[in-house]
Amino acid sequence: LWMPFSMLIPVVVARWTCGKTPLALAMLVYPLRICVVVATAVVVFSAPASTAPPSCSLYVMVAAVLVLNSCSKKVMAVSQGAFFARVSDPAIGGTYMSLLNSFCNIGTHWPPYVALKLVDVLTCEGRACAIECDGFFVSAVVCVA
Repeated sequence: LWMPFSMLIPVVVARWTCGKTPLALAMLVYPLRICVVVATAVVVFSAPASTAPPSCSLYVMVAAVLVLNSCSKKVMAVSQGAFFARVSDPAIGGTYMSLLNSFCNIGTHWPPYVALKLVDVLTCEGRACAIECDGFFVSAVVCVA
């Protein structure tokens, strides 16, 4: 169900990224990505901790967060690709764009790993702590701040 929208977003977004400022749209969408982090924390907090089946509203909230996250990531990726195409030297061809995209991929793939490790480090449970806290919420606050 999501695949047609996933293919349509770059086509629609391309019209706003082909000008002189291809990253302007990405900067407009960036606050939405921050709001998605907050919304994700709210959805996780509202999920039942028991073995009872989750409600339909929880599934709707999860789907909404996933759609918003995916849309914002697609818009930012298209903007970034347009920026790379703008700054690349046409004489070299796609080599420079590939290099820029590789650096971008390296830069965007290690933070989730670090964030997930921080969840483990920041989680305090059992007798080891005076106050039990879930590292997910702590890392969400740190990432938003």
